[in-house]
Order: sequence, then structure tokens, then C-alpha cells
Amino acid sequence: MDKTARAQVKRAAETALRCLSRGLHVEALYELLQLTRDHPEHVRAIKQSFLSSLAAFLDSVNCGDSQADLERFSRVAQDVCEVYSHDEAALTMLGVKCLDEGLVKQAQFFLEAALRVDPDCLGAKENLRALYDRMVMRWHFLMLNDLSRNMAYANAVDRAVSRRPDCCVLDIGSGTGILSMMAARSGAKMVSACDFNETLFSLSRDIVAANGFEGRVNIIHALSTSLTVPRDILNRADLVVTEIVDAGLLGEYIVPTLRHAWKELLLPRIPRPAGVEASVCGRGGRVIPRGATVYAVAIECPEIRRQSRLLSSHISGLDLSSVEVEGSDKTSDANGTTAALPLDAQHRGVFPLVHEPYTCERLAQVRGGYLALTGVHKILEFDFSDPEIPLPESDVVLAVTSLGQLDAIATWFDLHLDEEISISTSPLWDISWEQALFPMQRGVAVDPGNHIHLHSSCSDILLDVRLWVLYVTRNPFAVSYIERHEVCRLNDVLYMECYLCSLREAILTARKEALSGSESEEDEMVCEDMQGLCIGGGGVGGGVKVIHGEGQVSGSDEGGVADCLVLDLTHGPSLFGIVAAKEGADFVQVGRSQPMYQSFQTCVAEANGVLEHIAISRLELSSLTPSHPVWDVVVSDVVGPQGTLRPGILDELAYLRSQFFHSGTEVLPSKVTLYAVCISSPALKAQSCVLGTIPTLGFDIASFINRYQVSHFVDVDLSTLPHEKLSNTFELLTINFGTLSIKPLQAEAEMCVTMETSGAITGVAYWFELALGDNQTISTGPSAYEGSHWHQAAFLLGEDLAVSRGHQLLVRGVVRDSCLDISLRAAI
Repeated sequence: MDKTARAQVKRAAETALRCLSRGLHVEALYELLQLTRDHPEHVRAIKQSFLSSLAAFLDSVNCGDSQADLERFSRVAQDVCEVYSHDEAALTMLGVKCLDEGLVKQAQFFLEAALRVDPDCLGAKENLRALYDRMVMRWHFLMLNDLSRNMAYANAVDRAVSRRPDCCVLDIGSGTGILSMMAARSGAKMVSACDFNETLFSLSRDIVAANGFEGRVNIIHALSTSLTVPRDILNRADLVVTEIVDAGLLGEYIVPTLRHAWKELLLPRIPRPAGVEASVCGRGGRVIPRGATVYAVAIECPEIRRQSRLLSSHISGLDLSSVEVEGSDKTSDANGTTAALPLDAQHRGVFPLVHEPYTCERLAQVRGGYLALTGVHKILEFDFSDPEIPLPESDVVLAVTSLGQLDAIATWFDLHLDEEISISTSPLWDISWEQALFPMQRGVAVDPGNHIHLHSSCSDILLDVRLWVLYVTRNPFAVSYIERHEVCRLNDVLYMECYLCSLREAILTARKEALSGSESEEDEMVCEDMQGLCIGGGGVGGGVKVIHGEGQVSGSDEGGVADCLVLDLTHGPSLFGIVAAKEGADFVQVGRSQPMYQSFQTCVAEANGVLEHIAISRLELSSLTPSHPVWDVVVSDVVGPQGTLRPGILDELAYLRSQFFHSGTEVLPSKVTLYAVCISSPALKAQSCVLGTIPTLGFDIASFINRYQVSHFVDVDLSTLPHEKLSNTFELLTINFGTLSIKPLQAEAEMCVTMETSGAITGVAYWFELALGDNQTISTGPSAYEGSHWHQAAFLLGEDLAVSRGHQLLVRGVVRDSCLDISLRAAI
């Protein structure tokens, strides 16, 4: 690059920097875009400045809350795509922003474009996987592979249509259109279908056309409650088919939906006298399913116990008796609307959690199993063929037959499709549904001969099962609602104790080094910068800090030096920062505190007398200046409870390591080692894609929906998942956080793995071992220790790979941009 070109680049970069410093993000971005348009040969020279400006702009806009921001983003995205259409990093950044803002189609466009530029772009690949999981929830695959469920619906639909061959059918919540095609194949004159999910609406139109039903099945992109006759459907329907039921039966709004259908979309019901065929009773509306029966049983289940409440009032030396914790995955937004928290939610912690009456589990595969304490009792009956759909209520007495601890009331239901055909969601059946579990918030020991008085009722959208004896009036503001997997983590005694021991040791080491004056010359310069920041005196750690809103340490008349500064980068309701303060750290920043957990963390810190030494607020790393004190101890949850690397955590640690660590900074964990094993698991495969046309009764759905098949399956419990190991467990790669370097935290390794058993490889399951100090490690692997909160994850192959014993494969693992990828190929 000649002098003139260098000068142009320098001027543009300086102008962009000035704009950024004044908050003029768009101006900074367009300064660099214009330079690229005028002088495309400078693209590489200004790329880093451009990406930094783009990141600052994306952070400054909120498309969900501001129409003006959405329009600004759209204009900028269009211009960026025009100039940087072959830059996978820029395209990925735009895609991730769209994903965070819920702009699904735009996110898909940018991320797929990034992968066309660079198929190995891990950031684009991992975010596209997350997007696909959001566009088509993985339970769709499980249900479409449920042959018994599909056959039951096909038989019920065929029986209903054959009684009235010229009937009109309405499929509500049509999904892929499988029920609509069943009706059309059975001879229905006309089938209308509706679904509000834009992805499924688009998919189902292609599926219906490919299977030869175009013109006979009309797909409408709408909620059924917005449909009218004759605007949307020409005539009232003879038959409504639907499967909008969740594990708790009512959670997908089947009651209000069918009430509306009876009133606005269905022919009136004509009562049929006993023994009289429907065909001679005239034209009257019918619904599939026609009703449901709900059953309940009291159970002991250690896993539900660990998810639902704290099992001890003292954890890692902290007193938690002042807080009441309840597990919940249900959020409430600013308008009070509640919703289940999705597995891949990008905004966990933004909206508060609220009481969740029941959770869902597949009892046949729950970790640690379960014990039925009573017999199974029928508690509620629903009649969907009654246009009013009255809400049932009951009181039953369950006789205790087994000694144990009452952890939950488990419920399931029989879905009556017609007078003869039913589907059961019982855990005794191999079905695609889970069961609904109503956890107890207090432990209750029961003995044979005891009786449990159960009151069951419901609203239009919610089943409610309670014990009379446990009716307790509580102040809802005194309850801390915490995500269930986070409650499970707090109850993981070994995990908490390992971190406690390592934290205690790291803090003692840091304080000894400070007192002995063993810091390096660089550390002494940092300490000089900190003169006047701390106030000498008593208190925990020998120094009282004045903590401001952003968590800075400030003030000192005596020129004291902080002995130990701790940064807690752990997500969720972390207690590690509070533990650190209790163990003698002078100042602790809880840097990943989420709004919905700050009250809980503040209450615990105050109850343990360390609140004045802690800043509980989200720390924006970009706001740190070079004069900020360096950290002595950094604790993080590099691996989340779902078994995967935390998004962005490696980039955060790399950034901190380059500027805000000193030579003695202790990072917990100090390194992570990845272990893997090749597995065969038809059960896992059935949750990731549609297995051909047999389970879907000859309809070709797989060719379309499998575009969104799951390739990275998280939250896998290998201790309960049916699977076979085809190789031995092998160590693939290690990431070390303990050395000072300006290089990003990344790793890459490839090794030859020999198959120990013949079979078909479904994928590569993996987990981690965390090094927490001298000779202390903890594994996230299956059944690594009793009470473990960890799950594992797996990378799945697009197609199963048949192998024989002795067959050798090359397994490649790559960690880059805080993303992990594992792939297989044949050994040469």
C-alpha cells in the first residue's frame, strides 16, 4: 500500500473513531463504507475498523422496541451486504443481530449467506443451528416419527370422513399438514388448514403440493381464532381436526380454540341418540379429538426434587435461609404475558420468571428414575364435543402404597379421538409426549396407609393440581424464581464445593502475593495506578470499598492497595462472587448478573454480610478503560448446564486476558479438556429428523422438514438416553486459560479413532473436564458423580455412518470464536 493509500485509510479510521467516541455509530460505519466503495483495494486494511464500527452500531439499535431503529438497521444491513457481500464475518454479525431481535427470515438469509462464503465459519454455523432449532422445534421430529400416534389419527380421520365423503375439514394448528393430507386421502371434499408459524406454513405448502394435494388442501397463515366464514373458508366445516395439546393437555389453548371453532367455524352439533349411526343423524359438526381423561399419581423423584427447590439452607458456607427458591422456566414480559423459556433463548434474564405450576419430563427416561407412591387415579374428564366445553373439577383421595418422599404429582391423559380410538400419554407407553409434573415446594415424607387429598381444577389454558394439606399462603414477592437447571446446579454439592475450595485457595494466594510484594514490575505499575482507589480499614479482607453503580472501586485518603479483586463471569444466579467476598476478597464484580436474579443475589449477599464488597450488575467489557485495575481471580462457567460452551465466553476471557490480567491472575477453571465418544442412538436420531416415509404413513415430509434437522443436540442426558458406544472415550483437545497472551482462545485437533463395535454412527457425544486448581478436576460427563447437574451434547451426522469393528475414522475438533465443531471423515 502506497503512502497516499495509507493516509486515506488512516484518515477514515480516525474519523470513524471520533464518530464512535461521540456515539455516532451510523456515521462511523458509513465513513468506512464509503472508503470501501471508492477504494475497494483498501478492504483488507480497514476490515477490523469496519467490523468494530459495525459491532458498535448493532449494539446501539433495538429493532424490537423501535421502528426507527428497525428502519436504520435495514438500511445499514442492505448497504453492508452490497459492499461486504463476500465477508463472512460481517454477514454473521448481521445474522446474529437478527437472531437476537427475533427477525427470523432475515437471520436465516444472512447466516446462510455467510456459510456460502465460508462453509467453515463456526459462528455462522452455530447460530444457524440455533435458528433452525427455533424455526422448527425438535419435538416436531419426535411426533412425526411416532407411528402409533400417526396411525391412530389416520384411522380416526378416515372413520369420520368415510361417514360423510363430501365433508369439509378444518385442520387447526396444521404444522406440516399431515392431518390435512390424511383427510384429503380419505376423501374429504375440501380441506382448509391454518398455522401461525411462518416456517411451518411455508413448509406445509411445499409438502402438500409435493404429495399431490395441491388444490384440495388450502393452507392459511393465521390463527384459527382470526378466521371467519366466508372470508377465509367458504363454508362452515363438518369436521375439525387438531392436536394442539401439550403435556398438561390445555397449555396450547385447545379449549378456547375449540370453543371459537364451535361458535364460528363448525356446523352446529347435532346430538346423536345412543345406538344410532352418525350418518343418519343429519349434518352436524364433529371434532377430533372428542375429549380427554386426565390421570394422576403421587411420585418420589430425586431429579424433580433437585430442580424445584434448594435442598439445603446452607451452600458453600453461605446462609440461604432468608430466601425461598422455586424452580420455574416460565417468564412474564412487560405486558404480563407468560411463556415457556426456550432452550436457546438469547435474552435469558431480561423478563422476570413467574410461578410455573407444572414442568414436563419423560418419566421413563428421567435421571435416577421415579417411584410411584400411590395408585393411578382418574381426576378430570373433558368433553370437546360439547360446544361449551365445561371445565371439570374434582377432589380425590390417593392411598399411599409405598414408603418415600412426595416430590411431585405426575399427570398424563388419554386423548379420545373418537368413540373407539384413543391415544395415551402414560409413561408406560412408548410415545412422543412427556408427562406433566406438579412439584412439591416442601418435602413431604409419606408412609403406606397415609392418604393424599388431591384437588384438581383448571382454567381455559392451565391444569391445576394441588394437595389440600399443603395449601400455604405465601407472599409472592418473597419467592425467588430460578430456572430449573440453575436450581439443580445450586443443589450440586460436589460442584459447589470444588469451586469453593479453588476460590479459597486462589484468594489466599492473591493476598499472600500482595502482602509479600512479590508482584512483577508490571504488577507494581498497576498498583501505583490503583493508589487512592481504596480506603484502608477493617471489614472483610481488611479494606472497605466504596462501590458505585458501575462497580468501580474508588476513594482512599491513605493510599491503600486492594489485596484481591475478583471477577465472577458465571451466568445465572451465581453465588461464587458472594462466596469470594465471604472468603476475604476485597472487591467482587458479579459481572454476568441478570436482572431477574439480582434481587436473589443481593438478598443472599446482604444476609451474609458482604453486600458492601460486591457490585451486582452486568459488566460491559467494552466499557473498561486501560486504567481499570487488573483482576486477581476470575471465575466463570465456561461450560453451561446443557453441556455446551457458553456463547461468547472464550472471547470474553481472551479480551480480559490481553489487558486486565497480570502474570499471577488465577482463572477458574484454568483449562477445559474435551472428551468424546462415537455413539449409535436411534432414539436421538428420532428427535433430530424425520425417519423417512414409514412413520408418516407414506407422506413425504422428511424431504422438506429435514432441512431443519438438528445437527448439534444439546441438553442430552447420556445416563438415560438409549444408545450404544461404538468407540472408546477419547480426549480430543484442551483449551488453557492460564497463560497471558494476546492470541484468541482457540484450539484445533484431529485424531484417529478405532471403532470397538460394529454399528451405525449417529453422532459424536461429548463432555468436558474442568481443571479448578492443583490436581482438582470435575467432569461434566455422564454419571461422573452422584448429584451432578450436568447434561451432555452431541454433534449428529446428516446420515448414519455404518462402521465395522476395527474401522478407523479421523475425528476433528475445532474451537474458534467461542464455538465448537466436531466432524468425522474416513482415515486414509
